[in-house]
Amino acid sequence: MPIPLIPEHRDRTRCRWMLCHNEGTKECIGCIGATPRAKYCSRKCQTQDWSFHKKYCGKKVYTFKIKLLGSKDPVIKRTVDVPAWFTFQELHFVIQYAFGPWQQYHQHQFSFHSAPPGRGGATHMAPDTELLRVIADEDEHNEAYRVRRLAVLKEKEVRLFDVYGSEGRHRAQVDVYGDVLPMIYTYDFKIRTTGSTLSPS
Repeated sequence: MPIPLIPEHRDRTRCRWMLCHNEGTKECIGCIGATPRAKYCSRKCQTQDWSFHKKYCGKKVYTFKIKLLGSKDPVIKRTVDVPAWFTFQELHFVIQYAFGPWQQYHQHQFSFHSAPPGRGGATHMAPDTELLRVIADEDEHNEAYRVRRLAVLKEKEVRLFDVYGSEGRHRAQVDVYGDVLPMIYTYDFKIRTTGSTLSPS
């Protein structure tokens, strides 16, 4: 299993270096114009974190708020920061890691719908509301994915900015009045459906 490059989202008022618990008071000057900006408590911590931070310094990062559909008392949720140039496959790895980690034994997919999911999760989504689906390469020959008039993409070939970027090549398929539709991540849907809603900011 590939190791995700992005850890679970941390409190942004804290120093970005993972081993430090001080308040982050200094912003990385390379992150000007980026979202979010990395903050550190000292030059020493910034230097310690550079081997990781240099991969996305100054570049766009999406913050995904993920909620497990059907969960309550408590609601199971995670928040993760993911670089805009990550593919959907890499986002899959991040979600798997953030929720357990899960073990990647089952099929999964990302989908965008024109209607919100029901209380029971992704299984309650009406098929005719689905506008775009992103699947793993190994699933491309599965009969279940041969849906008429539905755009089906391969997760290794689609980067997050292709969908969420204002000029992304697939943005028009999921854009409603300037906003991208909520995304459903479905895992282990052969046996049971574990749906998660993802809302980036």
